[in-house]
Amino acid sequence: MSAKIPHNECYTYFAIDGNFDPELITKRLGLRPSYTHRIGDQDTRLGNEYIWPVWQYGMYRKYDNCINNMLMKTIEDLLPKVELLQSLKAEFDLKYFLRVVLTVYPYNVSPDLSPGAEVISFLYHTGTQFSVDHYCQDPFEVKREGNGMEEIWEALKMHNKANQKNNS
Repeated sequence: MSAKIPHNECYTYFAIDGNFDPELITKRLGLRPSYTHRIGDQDTRLGNEYIWPVWQYGMYRKYDNCINNMLMKTIEDLLPKVELLQSLKAEFDLKYFLRVVLTVYPYNVSPDLSPGAEVISFLYHTGTQFSVDHYCQDPFEVKREGNGMEEIWEALKMHNKANQKNNS
């Protein structure tokens, strides 16, 4: 059984930050968020209370090498609500974010991170900040961790040797 080289991973989402009630935002936008918390809610991971609210929408995890396609899936329900988003932003002093969280593995094709014209227009008209969290998985870290990834490590080494042989 030969190990497969891991594929790149990515998810995209839209988030609202500021001093607001997430239930009110949900009601006004008429959209069901993928995640929310309020000030004072318990952070179950860290055991303390949140000191700011969060409203996230459009979590999209189906990887596409053209990240714009993922971004469009994230914002497709928000596009007809640009004027409402502008109004909410002014009313509550909100901050909007469109985020890409990407993990790339060696020997994979690099994704196209360029947002298309429709995404750029949405960002501009809503005052949404665009951010990319980009993580590179180092095959040497995989080997060092000793977490059962040895087959993948061997596949990466064989792939590298084949490329060196073809390039000489």
